[in-house]
Amino acid sequence: MKQFVVMLAAATALTLGGMSPALATSDTGSENPDLTVTASLASRGTPNPDIAAVGDVVDTIVSIKDNKRWTLKPQLEEVRLRVVLQIPSVDKFNISIPVLVLPEQTLRLRFDFPVSASFPRGLYTLTLDAFEVSDPAAPPSSATATLTIP
Repeated sequence: MKQFVVMLAAATALTLGGMSPALATSDTGSENPDLTVTASLASRGTPNPDIAAVGDVVDTIVSIKDNKRWTLKPQLEEVRLRVVLQIPSVDKFNISIPVLVLPEQTLRLRFDFPVSASFPRGLYTLTLDAFEVSDPAAPPSSATATLTIP
């Protein structure tokens, strides 16, 4: 389990650095019309992608898109991403990452991991929030994906 948390934190920081809550495998949020975020946790090749058993592989995706239109003088947009991973019987893991995006640019992180016998059983929740640094009054866009390990 610790490996999964470390992998998520490192991969998110390295890839993205260089959602409305709902129980679902995937979710997309655009509460802030300038930013769209997506989070997904899906068990690969199983009858129900919301449930993963030991030995199954889980596909994970987090992404952010800057919805501002491209102009002749595009400006980099500073966005603060917050990734929150809730694991059964464990405190939440919070990661905050500043990123720069161009208008109409999408940053996407995809990875997979096998479910091991050491993973706690229960509901896992992955939330991605995107805050527009230049407009602190704007609401964050938020997406939440869930997965159950019975």
